[in-house]
Amino acid sequence: MKKYIIGVLLMAVIAIGAIVLSQKNNGVPAADTVAFNGAIEPSDPLPWWFGYYEYTEFAPPDETWVYSLRMALPAGSPRAILNIDGFQTESRLLADVKENGDLVQLIFDNYQVGNVRENRFQKGDILLSLRKGANGNLEIVWGKMKSNLTKPSKAEFKKIDAAR
Repeated sequence: MKKYIIGVLLMAVIAIGAIVLSQKNNGVPAADTVAFNGAIEPSDPLPWWFGYYEYTEFAPPDETWVYSLRMALPAGSPRAILNIDGFQTESRLLADVKENGDLVQLIFDNYQVGNVRENRFQKGDILLSLRKGANGNLEIVWGKMKSNLTKPSKAEFKKIDAAR
């Protein structure tokens, strides 16, 4: 009898968990799918900056921020999604990508679903610029967006993936 009751309770917990997960976004697409509807053709050449990157900042004793950057060419228009998660931070930004000499600029377009603070940037603000670094990484040149560190050192996004 005990095994039967435990089995029923376990099935109920699993069913409730499945319902909660299926309704998590209430029908709103995830931030990383909103901006990238459409794609480039597999035969098109990819720009050197194309891909997925991450950068992490740490301030003792326990403050951390993880920047996730995805740059792509949906429907041929260079776009970027920049997510920043960490200490008192949950930012979801959509930006246009513009090559300017040896720099790639991320120009603020709008906030995405899940963003917490929505007053920091205006459409057209240059959030940051990126310069080609070693091993496919991108050096960060801060713009309107600033580092969370009081004394930032050299900062760069590390290339995680170049897949479409």
